[in-house]
Amino acid sequence: MMVIKRKKVTMKDIAERLNLSINAVSLALNDKVGVSEETRKIVLKTADEMGYFDENPSFIAKNHFRNICLLIEERNFRDTHFYTKVILGIENEAKKNNYDILVNFMNQDDFQVPSSVETV
Repeated sequence: MMVIKRKKVTMKDIAERLNLSINAVSLALNDKVGVSEETRKIVLKTADEMGYFDENPSFIAKNHFRNICLLIEERNFRDTHFYTKVILGIENEAKKNNYDILVNFMNQDDFQVPSSVETV
């Protein structure tokens, strides 16, 4: 049986697909200044779709993604306004530092890791 090896996706491949320079793709992937937030999002989405991150695990290790995930037990959230204040405080600080927030409420009796958390 012949094994066909897929070509590794490069920044050049991403740049060609998006009609951008390799430098712009590099800046976007490495979260550097010099590209707009819109361009950065398009580059990251395209890189993911093309399998760039699958083939470059070291990229993920050295370039953290700017996401914060909060898992809150439902019964605690209903009992007090404490968590509302905590979430709002976290959200305000996250926005100041260009982080995205994902909030998931969980039920202790039927706990499952939400699929959205696995993608973060």
